[in-house]
Amino acid sequence: LPQPNPSTEEMFLSRRLLKVIPVPEFTTGRSAQRVNMANEDRARFFYWNLISIGITALPIVYLCSGRHHFSKEDYETLRRYD
Repeated sequence: LPQPNPSTEEMFLSRRLLKVIPVPEFTTGRSAQRVNMANEDRARFFYWNLISIGITALPIVYLCSGRHHFSKEDYETLRRYD
């Protein structure tokens, strides 16, 4: 069945309805932000990275300190090489 052609007035009205889109209001200040899980996730990620850097740095600091000889034989072998 053929569709009836809409009148120009109906077409103009439909175009106006499509053009009117409400613009949402966004907050820009940090104090006005919503409390959401993204902030908690960001904090967890930051502290997890901080802890992993610390755990990685512990053996490096220990090895750089120069006090990693475990027995008297270590001192004897070092003295022999000198």
